[in-house]
Amino acid sequence: MLPTSLPRLPALPKPVLPEPVSSEPVSSEPVLSGPVPSGPALAAPHLAGGAVVAQRAPLRIGYTPLGLHRHLPCLLRRLRQVEPGLRPRLVELTPAETLEALEQGRLDLGVVPQPACASPALRLLPLPAEPLLAALPAAEPGPVTLAGLARQGLVLFPPTQAPMLHARILQAFAAAGVALPPPREAKRASAVLALVAAGQGAALLPATAAQQRCPGVRLARIADGAGLPRMSMALALPRRRLDAPMQRLLALLPTL
Repeated sequence: MLPTSLPRLPALPKPVLPEPVSSEPVSSEPVLSGPVPSGPALAAPHLAGGAVVAQRAPLRIGYTPLGLHRHLPCLLRRLRQVEPGLRPRLVELTPAETLEALEQGRLDLGVVPQPACASPALRLLPLPAEPLLAALPAAEPGPVTLAGLARQGLVLFPPTQAPMLHARILQAFAAAGVALPPPREAKRASAVLALVAAGQGAALLPATAAQQRCPGVRLARIADGAGLPRMSMALALPRRRLDAPMQRLLALLPTL
C-alpha cells in the first residue's frame, strides 16, 4: 500500500557569507600585532624582524553569474594591478543577497545588475552596458525577429538574477505586440547555450556571455530588437571611507 504522505525534505542552506568586520578601512600596509589567530579573514602570519605580521584581510566580492564573462574578470585583473598582494574572496549570490550583505558589512564589493533602487548606505557605480544578442540553433537560418524568438520559446536567466532586466525584456516583447510563452530558465550562460543547442528554444544573452563557443548554436542581432534593453551592471560598495587600494581601483573604473 502506498504511503499517504511524503517525508518532509530539509530546507536548502543559505549561502555562507563572511562574518561582518569593522567599518574602519583596512590599511594595505602590514599590521604589527601579537599572535594572530588562524582563520579565513587573515593569511598565515610570518615573522619580520621578530614581530608577527598579519597580511591584509581578503577583499570580499559578491557577484552574480551575469557578471562572470566581462566585469568580474576585468575587476580582478585591475585588482592585481593596483594591489598585487590582495587576495579576493569570491561569493556567488543573487543581487538582493549581495546588496544585503554589503549593508551588513559581510562584503566589500559587489558586481550586480543595475538595480531599480538601492539603500542610501550603498554606492552604485555604473559599468559599461552591453547589448543583448540572440543565441539560436544553427539549423535556424535567416533574419532573427522578436516573433521568431517567441515561436521558438525563450531560455532566460531567472528573474532573481536581474529583476529589472528580466522585466524589461518581457516588456519589450509585449510592446512589440508579440505574445511570449513563459520562458525556460537557466542560471549560467553555458547552461543556456546547451539548452539552445539541444533545441529547447532561443536565448537572449549579453554579448560577451553569448560568445562562448557552443557547437550547434549561432549568434545574431535581432532585426526589430531596438526596444530590447541593454544589460547594465554596477559596482556596489558601502558608503564609507575607502582605503588606498580601493581608491586606486575606483580610479581605474572607466577602464573596466
